[in-house]
Amino acid sequence: MDKTMWFVKHATYGIGGVQQTRFGGFEMFVEFEDGILRWIRQDELEFLSGDTPVPTVGITEPIEPILPEERFEARKIIEALRLGIVSHGQVDDFTFGRDKAIGQIKEWLNTQNSGSLIISGEYGIGKTHLLDYLYSSILKSNWAVAKVELDPNELPLHKPKAIYEAIIRSFTFKTQNGDFRHFLREIAANPDWYALQEHEYLGIIIEKIHSGEDDEHIYEWIEGEPTYHPRMYNYSTCGNIYCYILSGISWAAKNILGLNGLLILFDEAESVDSFWHSSYQNNKSWNFFRGLFLAANDDELSLIETNAKKFYKHYL
Repeated sequence: MDKTMWFVKHATYGIGGVQQTRFGGFEMFVEFEDGILRWIRQDELEFLSGDTPVPTVGITEPIEPILPEERFEARKIIEALRLGIVSHGQVDDFTFGRDKAIGQIKEWLNTQNSGSLIISGEYGIGKTHLLDYLYSSILKSNWAVAKVELDPNELPLHKPKAIYEAIIRSFTFKTQNGDFRHFLREIAANPDWYALQEHEYLGIIIEKIHSGEDDEHIYEWIEGEPTYHPRMYNYSTCGNIYCYILSGISWAAKNILGLNGLLILFDEAESVDSFWHSSYQNNKSWNFFRGLFLAANDDELSLIETNAKKFYKHYL
């Protein structure tokens, strides 16, 4: 920074003089009228004298890796094994003796008779590792995949909205970079996008993306995030809404994008009937689980949102 003193104003601390900067001008060390020096972000300051300083960012040469690529990958594997897990990039290489189970799962995926499957086993037998393998393997087989680790405290099944958000966050297809927003954009760019118009939630989203009217708030809304639009219901009795949306996502994946479908993997599912939850909460967990099973099995029961006013359409 040059020797010219910049005077700035902060909404809380008042007027002060800039003494120095760091992080390419992102933060400024300001002495305020109370005599206290504070590091403040530049975008929180109003400049009272001179022009707003332009941060000077030096271009440095790329740093050579300490370890060669092969040794680095080997170290990743070793450190993962220390934690009792397998590095995500090497799940296929570290899966042995599961040919029968994997064959049964793939046979199930290739049949249309059942949309749900339970994998059970003793603690430590390798259920989580098998799910990681399936996540990696099925993704390469033209499926959309999501993996959710249930937790009786942080992510219980009696909170359908939280489960839905976790599914959307982990959603991927085709490649690891194909996230849920990419999925929606691909549908909107597809000639058959209009086939989803009748879906009460996804239809309006795809229509807005197709017409170029999408914004951050639209994506946040369908992802279940807080937004100025009417929020998704966060009640334990609203599992039907999220089953309906997930069913629409799976239908679009298969019938519009040509994928095989949507596979949702739940780990630690034994927490569905946790002893420290109330009977009411456990009943709601089973109710939501049952709704997911019905949706996965293409049950004829209606899973649509029945609000006659369709408030979400009026505001999007």
